Amino acid sequence: MDKPIFIIGFMGVGKSTQAKKIASKLGYSFVDLDKQIEKLTNRTISEIFSEKGEQYFREIESTTLKKVSSLKVVISTGGGTAVSSENLQFMKEKGIVIWFDCPIEIIVSRVKPSKNTRPLLAKIKDEDLATQLRTLLENRVPFYSQANIKFETSNVNSEKILKLIEEINRFN
Repeated sequence: MDKPIFIIGFMGVGKSTQAKKIASKLGYSFVDLDKQIEKLTNRTISEIFSEKGEQYFREIESTTLKKVSSLKVVISTGGGTAVSSENLQFMKEKGIVIWFDCPIEIIVSRVKPSKNTRPLLAKIKDEDLATQLRTLLENRVPFYSQANIKFETSNVNSEKILKLIEEINRFN
């Protein structure tokens, strides 16, 4: 199989961490879309959001997604990438889309330490974080649920990764 693999899902579900492992097992290259955007723009995602706004960021995100979508690549997308119908349609037509998901309680514990570096969370008070994340996630689930495969990431081990690889290979 040579199709690109797109990893979608909410912030804090382990997209980048697990996507690297998947890429390695498949012999694919790995691209973290947010890191690629930072490299191309010479700005952090937070700087792009604060200087140019979310709309501008989403435009760069779509362009970069298309640029890096070659054969034999696993792309870890940002949490909002799949919320664009255009991006989601592109990913579904071009390759295999995998939704990484885990319970909201785990997401909250994972993103809380880095919330100030996340543009959509930086201004949210700690006590409101869980509620805000739950609302944002609920709004995004209809997009994420259009993926070809759903993968639960609360307790990933090598056995679960191997089962996911088998599922990916069935898309040949």
